[in-house]
Amino acid sequence: MNNRLAMGLENENVAVVDLTPTAIAHHRNNLDDLYFANDEHWTALGHKLAAKQLAIFIETQ
Repeated sequence: MNNRLAMGLENENVAVVDLTPTAIAHHRNNLDDLYFANDEHWTALGHKLAAKQLAIFIETQ
């Protein structure tokens, strides 16, 4: 995630969930793609991992 964007949102009290660490960890440990090869959209697995992280974030708020 762009740090400048995240800081700006947080300064406005907008919650920010950075999914980058989750994507990097997945990529290091798996061969399954989180993004489609021809564009930057998430695959079903990418959506699943994002949803899991967002659920964790929501539950802790």
